[in-house]
Amino acid sequence: MSEINAKEISKQANDLGTKIIEEIDKDNLHFTINNVNYNIELYTIDNLPTTLFDKLFQILKTNMKKQYQAANIGWNQKKKIKEMKEKDAHYLVVTTDNKEIVGFLYFQFSTEMDMKDVEYPVFYIMEIQLVKKVRNLGIGKKLMDIGEQWSKLHKFQRLMLTVFLKNKDAYRFYEKLGFVPDEISPSQCLDPEEAKEYDYEIMSKMVE
Repeated sequence: MSEINAKEISKQANDLGTKIIEEIDKDNLHFTINNVNYNIELYTIDNLPTTLFDKLFQILKTNMKKQYQAANIGWNQKKKIKEMKEKDAHYLVVTTDNKEIVGFLYFQFSTEMDMKDVEYPVFYIMEIQLVKKVRNLGIGKKLMDIGEQWSKLHKFQRLMLTVFLKNKDAYRFYEKLGFVPDEISPSQCLDPEEAKEYDYEIMSKMVE
């Protein structure tokens, strides 16, 4: 795939904005688990209310601050907020019927380079976060499935994400969904001694 095609695929998906949610079957956006009704809505950073962003950031902070503090990267709140407000940021937000926010998937339609310096389009999962009480109910998988549907429809080559190696639960979750260490991950492209210095894995799943 040419570099121009990769950038154009990403641009076309980004240009759709929130209209892209219309491609997803309503049964995947409105569902019931254990007698609780859940709804998934899509926002871009341009139409995401500040109050909603603050609540999403608080979920991430509650879930991940300690993991960041224990990692080489450390916890930098200003830097993290800036990352979550990048111009191509999209958010799938999960709420209950009473408007309780229980989780979100932050993603970007982007591009990546392989080891041969060939650029390809990727659906990049920047964050997937759920509050504790709704974990292990299948909601995370529903969010990831939506990402995979978009990837297929818009000819993205793969889904990609980064996970801390110490985050065993998340790592296992991604493995169950078919993610494997990507060729550009330190564990794959560096010799074992060098790779030990890195505390994260870049994982990907090819889109069939």
